[in-house]
Amino acid sequence: PFGFISMKVENNNAIITNLAILPSYRDKGVENLMVRVVLNHALDMGLENACVNIPFYKDFFCKLGFKEKGDFQIVKLREFFGE
Repeated sequence: PFGFISMKVENNNAIITNLAILPSYRDKGVENLMVRVVLNHALDMGLENACVNIPFYKDFFCKLGFKEKGDFQIVKLREFFGE
């Protein structure tokens, strides 16, 4: 194992609730891959948006294209995948 990610669904939105990567795997693209897999699943489920509030990864999610809105970072799933 190298880490885990979890998501829940509320009001037609994917909410990433946890993301943890072992230190030896950080900054090697693993975080990006894990987020993309989960968000692709959310898109396949017909969800429209994804949001996250994990302070440790705030900058990471902003670099992926999430926009800050209050305490959360939010992205439209179709825009995230360039659709």
